[in-house]
Amino acid sequence: RVGARVRPMCQLHYRGVVLHEDPWCAAAPAPQVSCDEWGARAQDSCAGHGFVRAADWRCCIAGRYQLCTREIWRDEPHRRRQCAAVGVVGRVAMFTILPLIGMSIAVQPLLGFNYGAKLWHRVKKTLAVGMLGATIIGTVLWVFIMVFAAQIIGFFGITDLSAFALRVNLIFLPIIGFQIVGSNYFQATGQPTKSIILSMTRQILFLVPLTLILPEVLPGILPMFDGLDAVYMAVPCSDFLAIFTVGAFVLVELHRLNKRI
Repeated sequence: RVGARVRPMCQLHYRGVVLHEDPWCAAAPAPQVSCDEWGARAQDSCAGHGFVRAADWRCCIAGRYQLCTREIWRDEPHRRRQCAAVGVVGRVAMFTILPLIGMSIAVQPLLGFNYGAKLWHRVKKTLAVGMLGATIIGTVLWVFIMVFAAQIIGFFGITDLSAFALRVNLIFLPIIGFQIVGSNYFQATGQPTKSIILSMTRQILFLVPLTLILPEVLPGILPMFDGLDAVYMAVPCSDFLAIFTVGAFVLVELHRLNKRI
């Protein structure tokens, strides 16, 4: 709880910021304003200054002084820590994905050469080796992230929620390499439309809608999660849908290659 004693001008201060000021109580004697009316005005003012929610105002009007207490669900420093946590998790996840992207780039010329030479069995073998290598690398990184998530986040000076967010964000890391190599296969074999669509699934086509929808839907279905948890969970949900989509495209492509052998 945060309490603030308001001067006769009815200014409500919090950390040096004037949250609420009304001229209607400047005159003497102080008007008999109900607690509900004061609370409504002050709550709107507080929300307008960037607070997520200010509730449970209790006011005692006595002469020219008013004593108000309130509960703030999330204040500005807490929101800044949350934004920092999201940024740190995103940067760590991006760095973790780089070896998988490197694997997909490494097998791309081999895929293109063998596909152009119509060596279909080598195309299949190269694709399998690339996916297997990316999966092994992803699994090793996943174990490292799951064990040392708190220590990794600690390097950035953030402790609250970030380790949980990092583990949730990279829960499908062992099979993300399959998605990256699979989508890159179509680029290497002269199928740019499929490659563009599959490359956009993880970060755009699935992630953006899920980031907007899950915070509104998930807390209502699972009350133990709040909107911030839903934002974290949008990433693994997007990864799962992208992996499933690439898997479907790869199965169709393998069926097509088998007919050519």
